[in-house]
Amino acid sequence: MSELIDFGALRNCGCGRVHTAATKVVLARGALAQLPAVIRECGLTGHALIACDENTRRAAGEKAAQILREAGIESRLVVLGGTHVSPDEAAVEALRVPAEGCGFLIAAGTGVIHDICRYLSHALGVPFVSLPTAASVDGFLSSVACMTFHEEKVTTPAHAPVACVADIDVIAAAPRRLASSGAGDIMGKYISLADWEISNLVTGEYYCEALDAMERRAVEIVAEKAGALRTGDADAIEALTGALLLSGLAIQLAGSSRPGSGAEHHLSHFWEAALLKLGRDVLHGEKVGVAAVLMTRIYRQAAQSPDFRPEPLPDACAQELERYGTGLCETVLKGMREHPHIAAGDVAQHWAEIRAIIGQLPTPERIQSLLRLAGAPVEPEELGVDRELLSLGLRCCPYMRVRTTFYSMLRGAV
Repeated sequence: MSELIDFGALRNCGCGRVHTAATKVVLARGALAQLPAVIRECGLTGHALIACDENTRRAAGEKAAQILREAGIESRLVVLGGTHVSPDEAAVEALRVPAEGCGFLIAAGTGVIHDICRYLSHALGVPFVSLPTAASVDGFLSSVACMTFHEEKVTTPAHAPVACVADIDVIAAAPRRLASSGAGDIMGKYISLADWEISNLVTGEYYCEALDAMERRAVEIVAEKAGALRTGDADAIEALTGALLLSGLAIQLAGSSRPGSGAEHHLSHFWEAALLKLGRDVLHGEKVGVAAVLMTRIYRQAAQSPDFRPEPLPDACAQELERYGTGLCETVLKGMREHPHIAAGDVAQHWAEIRAIIGQLPTPERIQSLLRLAGAPVEPEELGVDRELLSLGLRCCPYMRVRTTFYSMLRGAV
């Protein structure tokens, strides 16, 4: 990781902020053996509570407990649910009771286990250590938690891990579909970075070129290794893991998910909530990758016009949304009421610059090619998203979060 980041430049960043990383990162084969030393180096005391699901218990949870026991560090292993866990109230409560009185948490798993642990770490005021078991998402180092409370997708304040011990031997043994999902999550950065830069132009929102560059480097790494990811090549998995951690670090240093989450994530979040209500489970990065293809096509088509021409879509009504759950319905309707107002003229005066930013995006065919090389889906139908859900998602996704994107500008949320 250190060879990818100029920490000196970050401490004297041109954006005016002093960026200080909160997480010690160990990325190597056999890194799990370093867990006791990392714990001591970080000054963690008391007994550890290791959270996992049934799959990640076998992948790393039990081994981590054994390594800690042999090093004289007391730990308790808590398996949440079976092989599928949701970051909801039930999972938080299942971990909260055994976590009372522990010195620190260890998240042995992927995105959901980490969200639960980082949320509870913040709620209880105890640190946590990240132990990724697959290269599936970029949120391992995040300081916010994406939770599902009252059937509503919410982003809450949370703790970033004090350390991340990423063992490539563990991560490379995970199902290949998880690495494909990680590649999809990284491909979404094309859109999130364009949205961030465009919002900075139009609204004056905070923007940092150094953090933008970190995200772009993560994309370059994955693009270079996409073909090898499909075969499960260990070197490619290590590169992907480094890219995901680099992206997560940019998010941590920004203090929000803005560098890595734009319109493509908003569409993904809508699909996720709807598909879960329909009983279909699709990996986060798979949805993000497909959404990035769609948004890239929409953005590039819009930028062909010499003038800014919003193309409003009709607002969804409660009756259309209720099929997918009251939580999703309430999220969208609330977003429609609260989304920030931006005058179309404010967008129009920056149109030449916006077109230039969009002109730097790859073609949707290029992103599709990279996703295919990595073994990831590229079409909504591959996710179980039919035409009705696709249309509804494109109408509603600007309101999944109160955050300005070019898509929200284009669709008349101005």
